[in-house]
Amino acid sequence: MIPVGPQFHKPKSIIAAKNILYAALFIGCLAVAVRDFILGMSGNGGILGIAFTIIAIAIIIFLIKTMDQCKKWARTVLLIWYCILIFSIALHTYLITGILESALLAIQILLQIIAFFFLFSKESNIWFNKEQQ
Repeated sequence: MIPVGPQFHKPKSIIAAKNILYAALFIGCLAVAVRDFILGMSGNGGILGIAFTIIAIAIIIFLIKTMDQCKKWARTVLLIWYCILIFSIALHTYLITGILESALLAIQILLQIIAFFFLFSKESNIWFNKEQQ
């Protein structure tokens, strides 16, 4: 028996976007590790900084998983969340520790932009709108 419903028949753009977002999240974790290595954990916020990072990663994973279950609101919240993160990085470029962290952040932002092009493509919009019917 083949399951019925939009969450079982995902377009390739949704699958690609999900995988790209997970790759961007992994690169973000690498950037945090590089930053902790250069500044030391205490210079990067200590335990509180690590706690906020873990909470942010958990929220992003939750939103990606929820979006993958055909929840249109999760896609929108994820877009807003990433826009805020990118804007905050752009405002605080003086906090970036070096060329390696800069490269990782640039790759992460590029991957996020590509993922959102997939998430807001025509076939993705059709898939998300099927849930509403």
